[in-house]
Amino acid sequence: MTSKIKNVLICPLDWGLGASSRCIPIIQLLLNSGANVTIAADNESLSFLKKQFPQLNYIRFPFAKLSLSPQKKFCFFYTFKTILRFQKAIKRENRLLQYYINEYNIDIVISDSRLGLSSDKAYCIYLSHYFHLKLGMGKFVDNFVFKLYTRYLSRFDECWIPDFEGEKNLSGSLSHPLNLSIPTYYINPISRFSGSLEEECSNQDQIDILAVITGDKSKRKQLQDLIISQLKNTGIKALLVGCMLEKSEQENIPNISFYPYLSKNQLLSCSKFTKIIISRSGYSVISDLCFLGRSAILVPEPCLLEQTYLAQYHKEKGHFYYEEQDRFNLLKAIEKSKNYTPPKLTEDFSILKKRISFLVDVI
Repeated sequence: MTSKIKNVLICPLDWGLGASSRCIPIIQLLLNSGANVTIAADNESLSFLKKQFPQLNYIRFPFAKLSLSPQKKFCFFYTFKTILRFQKAIKRENRLLQYYINEYNIDIVISDSRLGLSSDKAYCIYLSHYFHLKLGMGKFVDNFVFKLYTRYLSRFDECWIPDFEGEKNLSGSLSHPLNLSIPTYYINPISRFSGSLEEECSNQDQIDILAVITGDKSKRKQLQDLIISQLKNTGIKALLVGCMLEKSEQENIPNISFYPYLSKNQLLSCSKFTKIIISRSGYSVISDLCFLGRSAILVPEPCLLEQTYLAQYHKEKGHFYYEEQDRFNLLKAIEKSKNYTPPKLTEDFSILKKRISFLVDVI
């Protein structure tokens, strides 16, 4: 007797491309197992995944817009305000999810960092690396928010953490230790580059620096302008991904090639050929770099204390050098980064495959 083909809804967080990129191997494994996958996303995440899996069904699923202050001294106020907005957004998300479950006969929901996507009408998995939130307002507030967080988590059927369970891990205290009220599985780190084939990108053998800039548009532009100003007229060949310059402006900087986006295969190829990588310090980026065994200069996005924590954590481990965006000095960072070596990870989907087999064959 054959089991029914499962309808799976994948819902990544639309806050940068970290959540979307680590969903790629999960989606591929689900497809390999015979599941029918629908992706619910919005904005850049939606466009990004459509390029990776053009054959799948897509639903536009809005995510709450966040307002972060451009000045660091106001981050605490805006973080607290964001918590209140999240609570309202969670309720809206949940109402919309119930509609989609009925409309598309969804059996399984995999939510990457979207707390509103639980339901008693489907088997719901919560995927994240970030549980002990770093809000910068003291332990009392952090503990209060964690209790609120776990209250929403208790509505899911199980939790997946894309990291190692033991002391040698990539997320540090963000997900260690962890004692949740639902079944919890450390499924090992995930990289978008798992199973990828290299695809040549223009002038890849002539690149000295690959800079991949993601995140909030205003802060992305600030970092872009910093990198351009420090590279202009140096003769250093660079490739900048996440470009926000007009074509006419790009033509005035001959030593920098600009791309709004690279496919994962092109990015894999360029990452292997370039001498120096500059990137944000999001968890998915760090996972990718460790799978490649490539060092990088990390520049945390201002006001995102999670990224600052991860950059500091890996600097202390001797894995990556980092600098704050408002103090970024490229030549100094290049010299300092030579003293850091990340761990080289290998693909291990054994636990993830067991969970997917359970979902497809048992649920």
